[in-house]
Amino acid sequence: RPPRGPVTANSKKGAQLFDNLGCTGCHRPSLGSVTGAYTDLLLHDMGKALDSGIKDGVATGRMWRTMPLWGVRFRKAFLHDERVRSYDKVLEQHDGEAARPARAYGALPPQSRALIAAFLNSL
Repeated sequence: RPPRGPVTANSKKGAQLFDNLGCTGCHRPSLGSVTGAYTDLLLHDMGKALDSGIKDGVATGRMWRTMPLWGVRFRKAFLHDERVRSYDKVLEQHDGEAARPARAYGALPPQSRALIAAFLNSL
């Protein structure tokens, strides 16, 4: 796994906001003895916007495995098809099981979103 980036006062506040919004329901900080992955590695219904239309066994096109967030600071594009280039745009695409945290994120003021970005940029 990639080494953790600098942890700052802002990234700590952002981590708390990330948890308070409910993002850690799927992007869990620990997976067994593995810490810092921020995933549960489970399939989740992510809604219509992320529907690939591809079925694979019991998984529908709306179902995606929770992406581990470690090293996310190195990514320039996001989602399975790299269609977006910002954390805000990623969250706009989250729906289905992630609808509540995504709506809560959308209601945050820019300063709070910047704190979450600081947290993600520390991973």
